[in-house]
Amino acid sequence: MPSALFKTKWIEFLNPVNIYITSNLITGCFSVISIYLIRIKHSNWSLFYVLFSWYGIRFLSDIFATTIDLVFHKNPIPIFHISTLLETLLMVIMFQLISRKLDKIKLILFSLPFAALFLDIVFLGTFFDISTIGHVISFALTSLLLLFILLIENRTIDKQTLMVIRIFFFYHTIVFFYSLFQEIIRSNIDYFDFCYPIFFIINLLMNCFPIFLLWSMRRS
Repeated sequence: MPSALFKTKWIEFLNPVNIYITSNLITGCFSVISIYLIRIKHSNWSLFYVLFSWYGIRFLSDIFATTIDLVFHKNPIPIFHISTLLETLLMVIMFQLISRKLDKIKLILFSLPFAALFLDIVFLGTFFDISTIGHVISFALTSLLLLFILLIENRTIDKQTLMVIRIFFFYHTIVFFYSLFQEIIRSNIDYFDFCYPIFFIINLLMNCFPIFLLWSMRRS
């Protein structure tokens, strides 16, 4: 009987959802620790606070969402709406730290993430449901700002910062297209079974990026 119970629990743990939650939380924790360790060696790196906050928000939102869902059995979707807003604002701040060429529209850049969330809540009523429009606007804004840096400022920034911009551009562009077509993906089981594991792996790789960044900066 105990062995049968153990087998049942083990099978439950190997459920893809549980694997995703566990691995996401573990790699998220390591990402925050890695960024903090980078701070110890490179105390003057201007992007530290942005990256630490960005990964910290992702990690905390995953913890809160998992707790709300599994412990309190409530809808965790609003957590991700707020998380997306804060992450996008941090990407705008990162852009401002690297480039001053769009200072004239700085207010517009900071207003767009709030406008996207406002659109979801007031006009689309999707605050308690998975967002499409709000996420598409936020990820498109981030991708365009990062692309601007890669095209215009790539010769004026250091190697580590350029690496960060490239990885974040790659990640946000993929998430943009996933968000753009997520309703189609979620409504078709074949599309979902194909696309979601790729999206899952990309999220894990994004969480592991600070570990690689720490390793590369310690070598230099």
